[in-house]
Order: sequence, then C-alpha cells, then structure tokens
Amino acid sequence: MANQQKRYIIPFFRHKKFGNKYLVNADNGAWTFLTKDELVELNSGILSDALYKKLEEKLIIITELNKEEWDKKHFDFHWYRSNGTSLHIFIPTLRCNFTCKYCYAFRQTEDASGYDMTPEIADKAVDFAFQSPAPFIVFEFSGGEPLLRFDILKRIIERAEKLKKKTGKMLDFALVTNGTLLDKEKFEFLKKHRVGICFSLDGPKEVHDFNRKFTLSPQKSTYEEVVKKIKWLKQEEKYPFVFAIPVITRHSFKHWKEIVDEYVKLGIWVYRFKYISFFGFASNYKVWKELGYQPEEFIEHWKKTINYLIELNKKGIKEAENITINILRKLIGKRDPGYAEMQTPCGATIGQIVYNYDGYIYPCDEARTLPHFKIGHVLKDKYWDVLKHPITKTMIASSSLVESCYNCPYYPWCGVCPLENYKMHGTFIVNIPNSYRCKIHKSMFDFIFDKLANEPKFYEIVKSWINVNQG
Repeated sequence: MANQQKRYIIPFFRHKKFGNKYLVNADNGAWTFLTKDELVELNSGILSDALYKKLEEKLIIITELNKEEWDKKHFDFHWYRSNGTSLHIFIPTLRCNFTCKYCYAFRQTEDASGYDMTPEIADKAVDFAFQSPAPFIVFEFSGGEPLLRFDILKRIIERAEKLKKKTGKMLDFALVTNGTLLDKEKFEFLKKHRVGICFSLDGPKEVHDFNRKFTLSPQKSTYEEVVKKIKWLKQEEKYPFVFAIPVITRHSFKHWKEIVDEYVKLGIWVYRFKYISFFGFASNYKVWKELGYQPEEFIEHWKKTINYLIELNKKGIKEAENITINILRKLIGKRDPGYAEMQTPCGATIGQIVYNYDGYIYPCDEARTLPHFKIGHVLKDKYWDVLKHPITKTMIASSSLVESCYNCPYYPWCGVCPLENYKMHGTFIVNIPNSYRCKIHKSMFDFIFDKLANEPKFYEIVKSWINVNQG
C-alpha cells in the first residue's frame, strides 16, 4: 500500500477493543493502541502522515526506513526457533523424601531402589547436553529430590565446568528442591558454583502442609523445615540466588492473599501463581477433582493476586508474579523470555531436553511421565538424532498454533502445550480456543492489556518487573 509521498507495506494485523482504545499487533510481536478513527484509517490502507509515522515507529507497518529493524525484531522475537536447546534438565533420582498430592513426576519413596542415575549416565548426559549449538545453556536439577543424590549433582556440575572452559559456552546452574536435605557442606559447593536454589513453597503453613508431606514422617510439618532453610540462606548466608515457587490448587484459592504475604515476609520478590497441570498424581481423576479447577476459577483468583501486588508496589513493597513477568517481557521487552509453555512451537526438544535417571531422553519435563515419549538414550544417541526423532517432529507440529488461532489478538505471544492436550483428551488435535490452557492465557492477556490501555499507573509499576531476576 502507498500514499502519494511514501511507500509502505501493511502486513497482516489483528485488533481488539479495550475501552476506547484498540490493540493492534503484527506477527513480529510489535503492538500499539489506536483510536477508533486511526483503526478505520489503517483498515482503509491509506495512511495520514501522523499515523504513518506512529505505525512506522511501532514496527506495525514495513517501510524503507524500518524494514531492517522490522526483520530484526521478528528474528529476535522468535530467536528460540534456531538457537539450539538451552535448558537441560537432569534427574539424579526419582526418589523423594516428600510426597505431594499433585506430584507431576510420579515420585518414588526415598527408600526405593533402582531409581538413581549412575555416574556413567551422568557423564554421558553432560556430554550430550554440550552437543547443543546454543551459546548459553542452563543445567537444571529436578527429581524426585535431587539432594538425595548430591554426589551425582556434584559430578555433573564439575564435569560441566570443565566442558564450559573447553567449549567457551556460557553456563548457569539451577536446583529445584524442597530444601530439607540442604546442609552447610552442600551449600558451600552450590555457592561456589553460583547455583540458583529454587524451593517449592506453596504458601503459609496450612496450605503447604496440606499439599506436601514427608514420606516417612507424614505428621511432621514440611513447612517448618522448608522455611527454616529459606531463612538460613537469605538472612544468615545472604545468598542472592534463592527463589521459590508454589503450586496453586483449589485449596490455595481461599489463601491467595496469605500466599503473597508469605513470600513478601520471606523476602522472595517473585513467585509464580501457576495453574496446576494435568500430569503425574494430579492426572488421577479423584485427585484432579479435589485439587483441580475450571479456568474461570483460576483467573478469578489470579486477578485478585495481581491487583493486590499492584497495591503493594504502590506502597513501596516489592513483589511480582512470574507468569505476568513473562507476558510483559514479550510485550515490553525486546526479546522473547524463552518461556517454553508460551511459545510456538513449544520448547519441547528445541528449547529443553530432559535426561532421566535411567539415561532416557525426553522432549520436556512433563513428558518423562509418559514412557512412550522417549526420544533417545544418552549411551547411544546424539543430539541431532533427538532433533529428528518422530516424537520431536510431532511435538513441534502439534504446538505450532493452528488456523483457529491465527485471528486471535494474542497469536504472536501465546503457545500450546501439546502434551497437556494429549493427557487431558488423549489426542494432540483439540479445539485449542476452547482448551484449558488457552482459556487461562487468553484471560491473562485480556486483563493485562486492559490495564495497559486504561491504567497508566499499572504500566509504570510493571515495566520494572521485566528486569527482576526470576531465577
């Protein structure tokens, strides 16, 4: 399209009304708000100088002056598609000293046998991870409870550090733990290697102890032990890399405010008000009936939580919510944050890989609960083998947003979890706009864009969230 003075291209765009403003976006992730008259003008294809300049600056239209920047934004926004696998999750053991009602990993009890990673598998898994072309990689330890096999965790870190020096890759470490087995000796090693320590903390005592119990001492409070370790690291050791994540169940709803207050009290500035997923123990329909909920129920309490966080921030109390941060980084930041659950295609294999305790490789953390989703083994396969595996191809194809999503105003920023669709419905082919996760994500975007359009103070507060270290 062109006017008499300038040449320009109007790519496909979407729009949605928020109050008296209209959200308009393009496939490169660029967006802006227009008035009704400006939207009519854009639809006409004949742009005034004022609207031309605005859309050129916002990278909604393509011009001679911005086409290189437009292409760069599109590439940067979808960097994860060609980066190589950056997140590598290691399962030193499937055993755990906790039993959690919703455990997505089907944990084994701490006295079980045959569920630990051997030194040989640990070494081969590290070597496999370094085959990824990604310049920056993260090694995450999950379980089970990884600290039950601290020797394996230590071996992996030490081997990875040697390969880091040899290859020149940037490398970070993260530990997901209940924290109760952490002691001074283990901590000194973790501190030396700057390992991020992420505790599982569901909120105040009533909520946490309801969901999470010791396997061998179910009457003992897990909350008291976890909080004691968090306070030790934050208050005595002053360790800067301490994080925590709750799982939000139906039981959590009536305590939504107390959960926020618990995190504020402990000085953990970011937490994730994360919806429960239909995996592991939670996929048992009796458990799901007790702990699960409809998307509308979750969103009701998520909105209350965000509004409360905004009020706390207005009073100078720092606290932010993780999923909101990831959405804001997509909208306000210059680069997609790499949140695998909100990408298209999703991060399965191309963004994350899981090395199970037995050496089998899975395309994502949830997939390891489904044995038929194996894509290789560290003792016999190579990185490029798993990229070409039929399951990898299926996951990529089934998580690439379909035609029914293309007109959605949030298409550039959303994503699909094909595995959750498979678990909930027995097939990858579902009505995505009517799915559990889509309803939640769509409502989140509705809420955030309404705030951005109509509450200037909201933007002033949340723009600082995108630079917060989330762990």
